[in-house]
Amino acid sequence: MLRPDLRGVGQSAGSLVSMGYYERQDREACIAWLRERGYKRIGAHGMSMGAATLCFAMKDTPGLDFAVVESSFDTFKHAIDRRLELVYLPHVIGWPFEAAMCLRLGVSMRGLSPLEYVSYCTCPALFLCGDSERFLTVSDTQTMFDRCGSEKKKLHVFMGGHHRTSMNTFPEESRRVLREFLNEKAGYAIP
Repeated sequence: MLRPDLRGVGQSAGSLVSMGYYERQDREACIAWLRERGYKRIGAHGMSMGAATLCFAMKDTPGLDFAVVESSFDTFKHAIDRRLELVYLPHVIGWPFEAAMCLRLGVSMRGLSPLEYVSYCTCPALFLCGDSERFLTVSDTQTMFDRCGSEKKKLHVFMGGHHRTSMNTFPEESRRVLREFLNEKAGYAIP
């Protein structure tokens, strides 16, 4: 198992965080590194910005055996609006930040939306979220699931789940859901 930090996050160097857009290059490098070492079956599990990164990379790096997209924002606008709502600020406050971010990154608002890239997913895909998340809604995840290009996909909502990795919060349910997904959709035989 390879568990990298994305650039500018965790213990990795870098100061520019692009909400997963440029971090996708890190994901692509991880896949290449694993392939160079002879790994044939490679899946990816991303949580929050890592899940957005996974979606952004689907267009340029197909060939995963499976993808687990956990608690990803669907659009950059929703990601900003949801955070403003938490502190009771109007969405209009986010417009200058959104414009500045797009200008700094050289990407349009539409380009900063994982929703625009998830349709390129052709591998089996599992979408996870909690029904009590503060940064996104179940409908955001449902929209991502609906737009996903894979014919082998599954959506699971953790009742009482917040914006934390499900493996830490719901370990037994997470293992069961992942095992069922890998067996039913990705062709594994995990007891």
